[in-house]
Formats: sequence, C-alpha cells, structure tokens
Amino acid sequence: MSRIENIKIFIISNKLECPIRYSRHIDSFQFLPKTEDELDWINNINNAVVKHDIDIIMPIFTDAIESVIKYKYAIRAKNKLNFFPTINDFKIADCKFLLSNHLLDINLPFPKSLLLDFNNLESLNDLCFPIIVKPLEGVGGGGGMNIFNDFLDLKQYFSTINYNIKYLAQEYISGYDIDCSVICKSVEILAFTIQKAFLNNDNSFGPAFGVEFVEERRLYDIVKKLMKSLLWSGVAHIDLRFDEKLNEFKVIEINPRFWGSTDASLLAGINFPELYYLASLDREFNTPKYKNIRFLNLKGLKKTLKRNPFFIFRFDFIIRNTSINFFIKDPLPTFFNLMSRTKFIFRS
Repeated sequence: MSRIENIKIFIISNKLECPIRYSRHIDSFQFLPKTEDELDWINNINNAVVKHDIDIIMPIFTDAIESVIKYKYAIRAKNKLNFFPTINDFKIADCKFLLSNHLLDINLPFPKSLLLDFNNLESLNDLCFPIIVKPLEGVGGGGGMNIFNDFLDLKQYFSTINYNIKYLAQEYISGYDIDCSVICKSVEILAFTIQKAFLNNDNSFGPAFGVEFVEERRLYDIVKKLMKSLLWSGVAHIDLRFDEKLNEFKVIEINPRFWGSTDASLLAGINFPELYYLASLDREFNTPKYKNIRFLNLKGLKKTLKRNPFFIFRFDFIIRNTSINFFIKDPLPTFFNLMSRTKFIFRS
C-alpha cells in the first residue's frame, strides 16, 4: 500500500506489540483488543472510519476478514468496505475438510482425504501411506503438519496428541509445490500470479524460501473453475501440488487472505493490495502481467549465501529480487521481529 502515491495508512490491531506499528509507512497505529462481543470490535472500526476519514476498510488476516463478513451489516459506512465472498463460501475455503468435499462435488483434482477419527484410526487404512495429517483450521505456515510412512507411526504419535483439535489426513503426493495468488471481483479474476518453489523451507511444510514466477495454463484453468464455484470476491492464495505420477495439478488448500509472499508478487509486477484498493473504489485498470522472475525472502537469501558466499556479489539480483528491497526502505519492523524472538528465547 505504501507504493501508492498520496495514500495514508491507518492500522487497527488486536495485538499491542506487532512489527507493523514500527513501520515508517503508517500514519497511525491503534491497539484495540477483541472482546467476547465482536460487535464491540466492529464499533471500534466505525469510530476509526469517522475519526480518520477512512476511504477503504481493508482487513488483511483471516479472523478479521471473517468477522467483517459476518457483521458487515453493523458497518455504518458499507460503501467503504472491500468486496468479499459470502460467509458460507469463505468457510468452505478456510476449512480443509469442507474444501475437500467441495472439490469432490465440482470434480477438481485433490489428494484423497479423510477426517481423522481418534476412536477409529483404522479407518485411515483406506488411504495409501505415506499420509500427511494437518489441523483442520487455525494454524498457518505449515504448523502442526506431520507426515507418516505407516500406520504404526501414526498410532504412536496420536497417543500423545491433543484431541481437542480436529485433523485431516491426506495422501502424500509425490511431486512439487506450486501456488496461485488471485484477486477476484464477482467471480472474475482481475489479476493473478503463479509461483513455484525452487528453494524449500527448512520445515518441509513451511512457506518456500524462494519462488519462481511461472506460467501454467492447466493450473490457471483449475483455479478459475474453483474461484467461480465459490463465487469468489476478494483475495486468495491457492496451494497446489503437481502429481508426478498422474501428471496433474491437485488443489491442497486455500488461504482466503493476503499471503506471506505478497512482497514477491509486488516485485514480479503485481501489487495486489493496490489492485484491491482500486477495484474497491470501482476504478478501472488493465489486467497486469507478471514477470517470470525468481524471488528470495530474507531466510532464503541467508540460506543461499551460506551455500554460496560469492552470491553476495550478485548485487542487482539481491536488490531487485529479494526482501532486502523492503528491509532497506523500512527496517524497523524486521528489527522488532528479530528482537521479539530473541527475548522469547531468553525468557524460555
């Protein structure tokens, strides 16, 4: 958003200490914790809209987006809201189990999936091992996911796990990760990028450290059908995996929010927050085309330099195609993030 000229950014957060409050790009940061009554939080938004003469209300994380969709009737300035899917379609996208049922209904490829039944783990024998077990919702970035090569490993692991969390089991797909980011309005895809991992996270299920922006028509057609089936409006990041055995792309999950690599999309030529802003104001723009570049986040840059110290001399790539670009222009949020993690380690 800071790349848009003559724009002011006002932040409301339910976390007091978060990196964004230290950004030089924001005009105001307001800490407003959520209460049991979500309508109190909505009313805080209403007050902030009046106080700061806000033009667009743009929730960026999953819980905030869901709350705004559920209680948008209580938003007084409805003309200042972004566009969103219905709450039902949002929940289908956000819940891995509901999404797998939806994919089955619309005949799109996805890994065979079963809801984990702790009282009948033997039901998972219907799946072909190895399998991946993941929390149904509430955990992002690959958190809580595990892979099991046989039933005995699975049974031993879940003898010590928290049964209050619901899990989904999916057959493991031999292949590679590839994602698609979109912004849609009334089903129509206004812009998109497709990115394939080339430098994986140290955590097998975490976001890639390095991605390459590619073109893949078959994948785009799958995403287009999926977004149309959900009558999608807003942003979304669709995780897919290429099945090398069947030579097809399979949908894994949807993140119905802005994604961690939004900065990568920007360097590839697509500023999704800006397009969301423009489309919300009904301003027309030509569908932008992204560049087929490679991108490294800061962890990816660190890992690359560790492997090859001479990479430091690729100045042009480092400035143009890595997160260092954003760190140089706005270093305090990153510093704060590093310091907060260090304090956590010390406290432990």
